[in-house]
Amino acid sequence: MKQGKYTEEQIVKILKEADAGIKVTDLCRKYGFSDATYYNWKNKFDGRRFRALPIIDTFTKECFWIEADTSIGGPRVTQVLSKISAIHGLPEQIVVDNGPEFISNALDAWAYERGIKLQFIRPGKPVDNCYMESFNGRFRDEFMGLYQVRKIIEDWRVDYNQARPHSSLGDLTPAEFKQKEMAKNGHNL
Repeated sequence: MKQGKYTEEQIVKILKEADAGIKVTDLCRKYGFSDATYYNWKNKFDGRRFRALPIIDTFTKECFWIEADTSIGGPRVTQVLSKISAIHGLPEQIVVDNGPEFISNALDAWAYERGIKLQFIRPGKPVDNCYMESFNGRFRDEFMGLYQVRKIIEDWRVDYNQARPHSSLGDLTPAEFKQKEMAKNGHNL
């Protein structure tokens, strides 16, 4: 069977079966592909999948943080948000998609205790959060693996905030725009 007939999720599932102890030859026979295809998939996908949780102020376009790991659940999201809020303060609302990390009891309780409204986009409507979708697309295009990802992500985040002007911010960087707005509004955003 041709490699193109399998989705990335199916390939990862097959690789996990091998990690669980099923022989490669048995997997090849079961799914109808060669062992060469298996090893190509293993080189391409094994150890490279990671999740990223970017936290962005959609007004200033400042990227506060990008958490990266192989898994990020609701409790981890609340830890990241607590760390960020200690530095930047609490928002009135947080716009999120309907992923399991955002519909979790942990995030719901965290937001409720702090008086923060969770604004869920409509299921299947990424245009409701188009800036984040655009950001995530650019981010994914530049980062493909977990190898040194935390250091690379932090360097990229700093560069994004300090050196990349946005046309929607009058060709200012997020840091410059934030500084300008804080000066204009008496240091309150």
